[in-house]
Amino acid sequence: MDEKQIEEVGIKLRMVSDLLTDTEKLVAQNKTYIRVLLQDIADDRCPLTADELDGEIRGLREDREAVIRALQQVEELLGAVQAILVPTHDSASN
Repeated sequence: MDEKQIEEVGIKLRMVSDLLTDTEKLVAQNKTYIRVLLQDIADDRCPLTADELDGEIRGLREDREAVIRALQQVEELLGAVQAILVPTHDSASN
C-alpha cells in the first residue's frame, strides 16, 4: 500500500467515525425524548397538541431516514476501504 492509499484509508475511516458519532448522538437524543414524551402521555401530562405531536412524529421519521442514509454511507465507505486494503487478484497482478 502506498502513501496515497494510506491517506485515503485514513480519510474514509475518519468519515466513518464522524458519521457513527453523529448517528449515535441523534439516536440517543431521540430515544431520551421519546421516553420522556411517552411517560408524559402515560401520566396524562402531554405538553403537545395533536397537531404538534404529529409534527414531532414526522420529525422522528425524518431522523430515522437520516440514520438509515448515514449507515448506508458507512457501508459504502467501509467497502471502499476494504477494496483498498484487500485488492482483487486483477489489481494485485498489475
